[in-house]
Amino acid sequence: MSGIFLLLLVSLLVACEGHVNLTGSTITAVAGQPFTFICGNSFRMYFQVYWTAQLLNGTSSFSVRSYVDEECRYSFNTSDIYNFTCPRDGPFTMTILDVDYRTYQNSNWTCMVVPLFDRSNTIVLDVNVPLKTISLLTPTTRVLNLTEGDPMLLVCETNPTKPPSNITWTKDEDVITAGASSSTREDGGLTVTVGRLSVEITRDFHMMRIYCVGSYEETNLRTDTILLHVDVPLVEISINSTNLPLAVTENDDVTLVCATNPTLPLSTIIWTKENQTITKDVTSTSRGKDGAVVAVSMATFTVSCGDHLSRIQCSGVYKTTRITSQSQTLFVHCVSKDETSGTTFGAGVGVGMAICLVPPLVAAAVYVLWWKRRLTMKDTTEPPESTDSAAPSRSDDVHDPNMYESMDDNARERKDTAYEELHMQVYENTVKAHRLS
Repeated sequence: MSGIFLLLLVSLLVACEGHVNLTGSTITAVAGQPFTFICGNSFRMYFQVYWTAQLLNGTSSFSVRSYVDEECRYSFNTSDIYNFTCPRDGPFTMTILDVDYRTYQNSNWTCMVVPLFDRSNTIVLDVNVPLKTISLLTPTTRVLNLTEGDPMLLVCETNPTKPPSNITWTKDEDVITAGASSSTREDGGLTVTVGRLSVEITRDFHMMRIYCVGSYEETNLRTDTILLHVDVPLVEISINSTNLPLAVTENDDVTLVCATNPTLPLSTIIWTKENQTITKDVTSTSRGKDGAVVAVSMATFTVSCGDHLSRIQCSGVYKTTRITSQSQTLFVHCVSKDETSGTTFGAGVGVGMAICLVPPLVAAAVYVLWWKRRLTMKDTTEPPESTDSAAPSRSDDVHDPNMYESMDDNARERKDTAYEELHMQVYENTVKAHRLS
């Protein structure tokens, strides 16, 4: 009879083999979070469950029994590492309260239900390690002072994770792709993700906040921000002039303009004339350009004769740097007293010359009149021709009626009408005088 009982018991155990099933609360455990094993069978017969764990440091077994009150009874000292439930109708559960990657990664778990003595399937626990921290490896996490053109290398890294995390670089909420790269390194089966940002600093980075962001599944963590302060140095200063001297006249107003290249922070401009600083009538202003500031200065002054061949320069001052522009030479034309009274002097010369010329002109006119009168008198005193063939006799009382004809042949042949009229008048006057006598 006993043999029959044993045979039935063995048959029942064989028939029930594989009906105990072990599952987990999730597919993969997460380090730092709880994980629960569930042990059940199809007969819903629970009296006692044996939990077995093959860990890296050895095998651990936990025997847990259930009674009518559904309270668990333990054959070992309980701790805050595990938690058990023992419902009468099952299934029994075992929970790891805080999964540790080093302890439970790749550990093997089974359960066996009594009285059936049926062992479950084996679960190999896979533990993921999430992103917990991301650090920016830099000497400062507040302000980074750089100069335009300087190379900048920033590095950030995550804690060891499984699977690996991702890293992106951000500049004021905008993702940076140029110069950004990432790599990984192994750390005890986990992966540390390292992000690098290697760029040449431009003025576009000025007052920008840089940080890196680590992503792991639905988790995003960001580092502290670095505020970049970019200096754009002074490299050039120009003056609105040429290499040729600036030709001006005494008392002219001259305005020169000087400007720097865009700098950060703003440069200052100083004017000098023959190494003497000009401060009067100097106006300074600025304008933005390409993310920096151009310093502009205007110097206005009145030119004097003492400025002739003097040199004017402007200098830009930026921190400890000073750059001087090319010099502008003034070529001043000074106005003399003779030039300022030129009109009066010309009039005086004209009047003086006129006064000086009057006496000679008057003398010449008197001489001409005297000569003409003398010529007339000479003509009237000549005796008339005699009808006699002998030598002509001359009478003082009688005028020669042929005086006009006795004139010089050359004089008669002249065609000067005024001259002929003049002597004709003299001739007529002589005839009239002769008749009256």
